[in-house]
Amino acid sequence: MDFWLWVVIFVIILGIGLGFSYFVARRKKEILRSTLEARGAREIAITWQSWNIDRGNYVYDVTYVDAEGKHHATTCKVEAWGNRIFWEDRP
Repeated sequence: MDFWLWVVIFVIILGIGLGFSYFVARRKKEILRSTLEARGAREIAITWQSWNIDRGNYVYDVTYVDAEGKHHATTCKVEAWGNRIFWEDRP
């Protein structure tokens, strides 16, 4: 096979992998948002640390205002192959 064909195949596979990772990260972000909203949180801001995938877990920085009006900022991890959430400071 020609060298450039391998390059094209590599770029396609890389694009599929990155697209899948982005899709999963957005889905996990929605799980976080719905979990916080169920606990009465508002003004929720969730940022995915795309460079920090810890042992297959997606890592997020989360800030929100709880039902009592207190501001919180924490980090959490969401399982890549499940939906368990591991909070640094549990809401």
